[in-house]
Amino acid sequence: MIRLQQRDIEYLKLLGRFGVLNKSTVDNHYGSHIQYSRYRRKKLADAGYILKNQKISYLSSEGKEYIRSLGIEPRNISGDKRARNRIAKIAEILIPLEKVYKIYPSWEIKNSFADMKLLYYGKIVNPLNSSEYYVYNLGKLSENPSRGAVTLKKRLIRNIREEIVQKSRERLFDRVIIFAENGLTMNLYKGELRTLEVKEQLLLPLTDYGLNLVNLYGIKDVNYAAAKLVYGNVNFSKSNFIFADYVTSDGINIITMINNDMEKLVKLKQYRTMFEYNSTSVRAKIEVVCLEEQERALEEELPGIKIRTVNLEDLELRR
Repeated sequence: MIRLQQRDIEYLKLLGRFGVLNKSTVDNHYGSHIQYSRYRRKKLADAGYILKNQKISYLSSEGKEYIRSLGIEPRNISGDKRARNRIAKIAEILIPLEKVYKIYPSWEIKNSFADMKLLYYGKIVNPLNSSEYYVYNLGKLSENPSRGAVTLKKRLIRNIREEIVQKSRERLFDRVIIFAENGLTMNLYKGELRTLEVKEQLLLPLTDYGLNLVNLYGIKDVNYAAAKLVYGNVNFSKSNFIFADYVTSDGINIITMINNDMEKLVKLKQYRTMFEYNSTSVRAKIEVVCLEEQERALEEELPGIKIRTVNLEDLELRR
């Protein structure tokens, strides 16, 4: 017999909603003490509420009956390993974002059989402005990947890009977040960077850092806060450049890259290239604002453009 604690009940509810959770998601749910998470999972398994192995957990028949007693119909999932791993990864990404955003796993918004082939993991809605972001995951490449693994990852990237462009042209969505699980994969994506015809194309690491940064954008206007930290009480207005956020009273166009928006980067690179071959045009004053840890990469991407930095902790503290 087990006395269910509140976190146990919340864990079972999450299993009811998603169908399967991976170990890291459960560990995060129970907090920083991994041994405690392992202890509670074992207790719940011994009591017959869940089934588990070293990687995933899901509801047993008794667990499903308990969830039904709470008024929740548990989600039935396929026994296919790839399908379960995908669902568990969707939960790993979306559950931390639910602290701030309204979340919709992919199966809650795919309305037809054809939709089931779409690659997005779901969408989130920003409570500040109701903007919707469709979420994708590139996965990861292992260290020293084989040529075949790189080819497969490039194919996934191509398919994701084609899907986003198609859905943008169909006016179904215009903002996306693309997660990469390691630096190799992120660099592969950036190696053939292009516009996806959306308003925002955020490329972020699938880490606590990346997820917390997304959440910060649901709490405050991060771009405005960053600009104020750098430029102080200077008056801002909306810039006429599609890739810039603001223009100061003395004509400096400010591009904030805190959330690593690739649409801005692509358009800014195009603007730079235009002036390399047209020396008679008057170049606008442009400055980029980014986090301290982004500075080196952006200096390499945007030679000749002034980079201004802010500290993430200062952004978090600023009202």
